Amino acid sequence: MIVQEAGSITDVTEEALTHIPLKRLYKAGELSRRTGLTRQALHQYVLMGLLEPDDVTKGGQRLFSDRAEALVKLIRRMCENGYTLKDVKDIFIKSRA
Repeated sequence: MIVQEAGSITDVTEEALTHIPLKRLYKAGELSRRTGLTRQALHQYVLMGLLEPDDVTKGGQRLFSDRAEALVKLIRRMCENGYTLKDVKDIFIKSRA
């Protein structure tokens, strides 16, 4: 899937994120600090289907990978360029079709 951004074209396929190795897993609070989003915003991304935890601890804590961090940063960049979260979700759904 291709998205037009300020005169340039950016490839935002999920496949583009698969080259990022799974180095470690982060709890939601750590991912929040690394991305600048609140934990509530990350939870909203999960509820909307934009983000999935890579694992869940026995205690129910969600764990996210470096790929999830890259995806969150991509979503933020898209929103900063005028896309709503609904737009982002629609784009991601179309890319999976």
